[in-house]
Amino acid sequence: MGNEPEQAVRPSSSAAVAVRSSFLGGAVVLVLGSLGSRVLGTTYRLVLPILMGGGRQAAVGMGLFQLAYPIFTVIVTLITTGIPFALSKLVAEQLARGDDRAARRFFLAGRAVLPLIGLALTVVLWELAPLVARYVARDMRVALTIRAISPALLTISLASAYRGAFQGMEDMVPHAASQIVEQICRVLTMFVLVVLLLPHGIQWAAAGASFGATVGGIGASVAMLVLWRRRASRLAPRPRRLEGPPRRDRGHRPSPLVLLRTVGAILVLAVPIAAGATLLPLLNLADAVIVPLRLRAAGLGPEAIALYGVLTGYAAPLVLMPTIFTAALSASLLPAVSSALASGDRRRGAGLTASGLRLSVMMILPAATGLMLLAGPLPRLLFHSAAAAVPLRLMAPAVLFLSLQQTSSVVLQGLGRPELPLWHLVAGGVVKVVLDWTLVANPAWNVGGAAMATTAAFAVACTLNLRAVAVRLPSAIDWSGMAVRPLLATGVMAVAVAAIQGGFLRQHPALDVAAAVPSGAAVYTMALLAVGGVRRGDLEALPRIGPRVAASLGRLLRA
Repeated sequence: MGNEPEQAVRPSSSAAVAVRSSFLGGAVVLVLGSLGSRVLGTTYRLVLPILMGGGRQAAVGMGLFQLAYPIFTVIVTLITTGIPFALSKLVAEQLARGDDRAARRFFLAGRAVLPLIGLALTVVLWELAPLVARYVARDMRVALTIRAISPALLTISLASAYRGAFQGMEDMVPHAASQIVEQICRVLTMFVLVVLLLPHGIQWAAAGASFGATVGGIGASVAMLVLWRRRASRLAPRPRRLEGPPRRDRGHRPSPLVLLRTVGAILVLAVPIAAGATLLPLLNLADAVIVPLRLRAAGLGPEAIALYGVLTGYAAPLVLMPTIFTAALSASLLPAVSSALASGDRRRGAGLTASGLRLSVMMILPAATGLMLLAGPLPRLLFHSAAAAVPLRLMAPAVLFLSLQQTSSVVLQGLGRPELPLWHLVAGGVVKVVLDWTLVANPAWNVGGAAMATTAAFAVACTLNLRAVAVRLPSAIDWSGMAVRPLLATGVMAVAVAAIQGGFLRQHPALDVAAAVPSGAAVYTMALLAVGGVRRGDLEALPRIGPRVAASLGRLLRA
């Protein structure tokens, strides 16, 4: 069903009503959970150096702590994306077909496989720690930090299985709650162990900070188990729960062959999803090798590392910040689209896809434009760096392409074609490597060339994804709602912000940002309402306040 082109029909009004599903409310819940988790993450980055004693000692401790994270992040990405996203899709499909027993079987298979994978990766990382410390980090103290963080791969894996199942049931509250619990346990453990272990040496303090991730995973797993028992039995008015099959099936146990087929079905989906997710960190690793090398080829000496730091430490984090919204939207959209398509309702699947793409553009286009307009004052305010202005301005459009790539990828996964986003990202990666090698060595571009390469790479992946979606769900691509109206509203916002930024504000970054951000948001909101870019269903789907806001705005909203 996922490969056949859909009849090119526009969603009817009833389909538009169906789009007012729980996926937007679920996205809001995930955004709130992610924001809470990031606030706690920012807190520990500020407090840890103080607890480590400050000065050069703290710098060494933070360096040992951070050196363990690139490898850990890549491996955790495998655990938290591949199988959980596959579970989300498969559970949603089986529940849509009314086959609760099959949905539970997928969950049980995923819950069994993920900890085994986590355990295997823990052992591998533990054993490889001395080699990584000696040949990659060039500091044997890093081995202790890596070994302290390796058990987190096991503890996080169990929580990930429950997260995938809950997402498949379109219940995002447990995921968000477990994120916050995980971060609280992690941060508190970090603080306590750093204080207790610092007298034994800075490497032990750094290892204690790393072990916080393991305790955080335990906290998340316990939270998921508690929430599973409390929420899984009342997810829907009809018996769609995964906690246990109907009474007549209590004695049923699937045969080893059935379990093997179930695991195979999960892995068929999980492998390309996980590969696509790990491709982004691998591209960052390629940047770490190519950009400094080509900067030196351009005649830059010690400045090469400083410019690379400007690109990756100042510009890139600002560009990635808005994607927290579309990442949450995508996680909520996948089970909704999968459920609609599994039940044979391609019209509703197309409507949900159109809504997801439109909301992505509506949220991210003004953010990308704002980053371009504030490329000068924002880095000066946050990092006291004027050098980040050019790469930030050139990389800002990438946030829109990346967001649309995320959203369209989960649609293709819901259509049963998870390999397509992977190959499209590979194509974008090839473009990035070629442009990195070509542009960065040009003194006129240097790290600006790397920023342009990033934008071009995601533009390619996004375009290929949207084309694939258009072939399979033609009515999902609504250019008027997805692009024209947000573009008009963003244009009005850009003119207003540019006018506000004139004059004496240019010399005062804090005042510039403080004036531009709220005024730009207000102008964009009013302009979007004026051009009919906001639909009543979008607001009514928001938890608690949505229906009230929709009622108060009345005729300003499109149906």
